[in-house]
Amino acid sequence: MNWRFKIGIYPWRSFNQTKFLQSGAHFFEELLDCIHNSKSEIQFQVYIFEWDTTGKKIWEALEDAAKRGVLVSLHLDAYGSSNFLSLTQNQLHPNLRIAFYSPFKLWSKQPLGMRLHHKIMVFDRNIALIGGINIANHYSGYEGNKPWLDFAIKLSGEITKDLHRICQKTGNRFKRVRFEPIKSLIPSELGSNQEQNHIRVLENNWLKGKFGISKQYKAQTRFCKKELWIINSYFVPSNALLRLLKKAANRKVSVNLILGGQSDVQLVKYASEFFYNDLLKAGVTIYEYKESVLHAKLAFADDNWMCIGSYNLNHLSDFGSIECNVEIRNELVASQCKSELLSYTLPLSNKIEVKAYSDKDSRIIRMRNFFSFQLLRILLNLLFFFQRKSKKLGKEA
Repeated sequence: MNWRFKIGIYPWRSFNQTKFLQSGAHFFEELLDCIHNSKSEIQFQVYIFEWDTTGKKIWEALEDAAKRGVLVSLHLDAYGSSNFLSLTQNQLHPNLRIAFYSPFKLWSKQPLGMRLHHKIMVFDRNIALIGGINIANHYSGYEGNKPWLDFAIKLSGEITKDLHRICQKTGNRFKRVRFEPIKSLIPSELGSNQEQNHIRVLENNWLKGKFGISKQYKAQTRFCKKELWIINSYFVPSNALLRLLKKAANRKVSVNLILGGQSDVQLVKYASEFFYNDLLKAGVTIYEYKESVLHAKLAFADDNWMCIGSYNLNHLSDFGSIECNVEIRNELVASQCKSELLSYTLPLSNKIEVKAYSDKDSRIIRMRNFFSFQLLRILLNLLFFFQRKSKKLGKEA
């Protein structure tokens, strides 16, 4: 097997179609259409599947699909989708299967705290949705509230086969899955509007030594020449990425971060602010999206590269979660998606000015941010300690 598979980087796939989607009712209408139009198989993997208005609507659509003969496989995280666990006690249709990743058991063979953070849906092995959007009212706005800002991308073509394989591996608890070569398709087989979009799948999975997403983020930061945009919800970068961002700004690359002005995890918000002063002084531009909670995880570099998926720029995504992204090399797709995203987010964001932030950055705020960052580090170190302990117990069991 190619060494890139081992570190979580899949081969480039050439003939694919893309559609950029934003959280809210429009995304869930697209998802429901995919479910209603599926004919043979649905692979559905998300971190959070809430039993609320949104969750019930999606669940009913999946049940209907199962009743008309579609094999539906749901693989959910046991912590993020804990409200869904009670459904497993009910009688399910034979075509509908639910499994939970890493339930909380003292003697579990899976490391304690390792979470399935995927947001992947694959329909009939030829259409896929991937991004950062979970199944909950926070993302749909069905209850009338402003939905959290997040994005996904709809894919069709060669790339969907790799996403299907990843779902199979996860569903089989990461047992070895045979990787058969994908026959290269020609445009006429995919439709006249098919573009030659070069797309490949990236994985992060500390247990398997896969760091494909974090590796590509660092590579693009290191080698970009003109412009870098990172939109991330829980931004607590590693020292290595922090140095690369500052070096990129020092060599006159326009480095731009869009981060959350609101957060559902205030501790992480303060820990993110711990890095502001250092980044601003290096020449990095920082915006804070104010309209609602920012939950997006994507990046753009030099008008011809973008990356989107479930990965956050922090140690939890590097070492505590199983993540999946796709990276796209296509100037037209990347520039259109970036233009659409920036035209929406920048008018609703505040630019953090260096002088204004320095004036505001009092000793009390600096202490708050510093101790938030240190507390987050302690909590993550405890998590990794228990992961290693439970991994040893799993091997002995």
